[in-house]
Amino acid sequence: MPCEFITRNLYFAWVLAGIVGFHSILLIQNTENFRIAFVSICLASALLLPAYRMIHRKSTSTLTNVLGWFYLTILCLLQPIQASFS
Repeated sequence: MPCEFITRNLYFAWVLAGIVGFHSILLIQNTENFRIAFVSICLASALLLPAYRMIHRKSTSTLTNVLGWFYLTILCLLQPIQASFS
């Protein structure tokens, strides 16, 4: 139970920070490139915790482990490529 409580609060804080950050971009410098880059970074970092847990839990199946590595591969390889085109 405590781990789920910490995770829920962490994601709540992260979403709140993302909303505040996005709106501050809208108010301060409203350009499409900044908005796309900010949302890409927020979404990528939101996937880090589940991917890390999929890989490092001892009771996970092989499929869960493979999916965790797949998520990390997407985050590490495709995210910088997508950000360079925006």
